Order: sequence, then C-alpha cells, then structure tokens
Amino acid sequence: LCPQLQGINNAAYRHGKGTKPYPREFMTIMRPLIRERYEYRCANCGIHENVLGKNLDVHHIDRNKKNNQELNLVALCNKCHGKQHCDDQI
Repeated sequence: LCPQLQGINNAAYRHGKGTKPYPREFMTIMRPLIRERYEYRCANCGIHENVLGKNLDVHHIDRNKKNNQELNLVALCNKCHGKQHCDDQI
C-alpha cells in the first residue's frame, strides 16, 4: 500500500478503530460471485488465487462500499488492488 494511504491518511481510518464494515450482501454473496466471474484470476495481472496463496480482493470501482452492483466490482490480487488505490492519489 502506498504511504499516503496508510494510517490516518487512509479515508477509512476511524481513530484506530478499524474501517466501516462492508454490507453483509457484499461479504456473503457478491465477493464469491465476483471471484468466480473472474475465474479466480486477477483482472489486472492474471495471477490465479492458487498461485497467490489466498483469495483475491474484490474492489469497488467507484470506492462506494454500498454500491455492490456487479458492474462496480472487480477481482484483483492484493498487489494490484493496492496500486489501484495508490494511483488515485497521484
């Protein structure tokens, strides 16, 4: 993650209390659906979850955690996900 998005510089920072939780719909339905839609491969670099050794992240394109429409969600590895957020700051 880029330095300008860590700790208090992160928009999700809540005075050390963590981030706002994602809606249940996202966690239980949409995350698995999006990962399957992308065949468990990062939409950016193509790495497979099995090679990565963990589940892909599911990124909200518009950064709105409440907008869980399929067209707003994309499967990314943690490296590409971090770059996505870092690029916004440039």
